[in-house]
Amino acid sequence: MTGTISRGRRMVVGGTAGLLLAGGLVGAGAAQADGWYYGAIAVDSHGNVGKSWDYDDSSSAEQRALDECGNSDCTIVASFSNGCGAVSDNGDRYSGGTGDDLGTAENVAGGNIIAWVCTSGHS
Repeated sequence: MTGTISRGRRMVVGGTAGLLLAGGLVGAGAAQADGWYYGAIAVDSHGNVGKSWDYDDSSSAEQRALDECGNSDCTIVASFSNGCGAVSDNGDRYSGGTGDDLGTAENVAGGNIIAWVCTSGHS
């Protein structure tokens, strides 16, 4: 899942893919034995970011990213598994992108990349 959030006010548009955001680093969770690793990125309207990676499930990864973002208007802009995410600042909004590798995630996010993260085994 990827999304967009407007700067200065809360507006999110959903999409499909995964991503991560600029801001504070978040410790990784324990990865599942079956090899699936989940990550997420949250951002608020002022560019504060929370990231997570290598979690057992998407809901845990998303909750950690929201907790790390730290504000009531934080929104998940990217959620991914076994891959990478990136977030860009496009002047009036923040956009997320995901892919099997960092280059793909950055291309999907477009614009000025302000944060990125990959799950284990992906770069």
